[in-house]
Amino acid sequence: MDRQQAETFRDTLAQVAYRVCPQYGIDPAECIRAAAEATCFGKHAIHNNYFNLEGNGDRGHNIYIRSARTLSSFNGGMQPRTIKLGKFSTPEASVHDWCRRQRR
Repeated sequence: MDRQQAETFRDTLAQVAYRVCPQYGIDPAECIRAAAEATCFGKHAIHNNYFNLEGNGDRGHNIYIRSARTLSSFNGGMQPRTIKLGKFSTPEASVHDWCRRQRR
């Protein structure tokens, strides 16, 4: 990842996190760290889902299939797993959803 991408991610998400996270009593730095880890500094943020949140976002969901080890796999092999990743209209919607899930 290049420096420009990291700075763009930080500037975009930091503004949102510092505005939204205090409403939930969550440290914005924790939010930014979680998003950076989940999406490689936004490189893999599909449909503004900066946390790879499963389920529905404010714009529904996107079906994503990935290979994963499962307990039912014969000899521990890889099996396709269907995942519903949330779609979000904005980064702010994604941060709100992530914060709500942290409070559960």
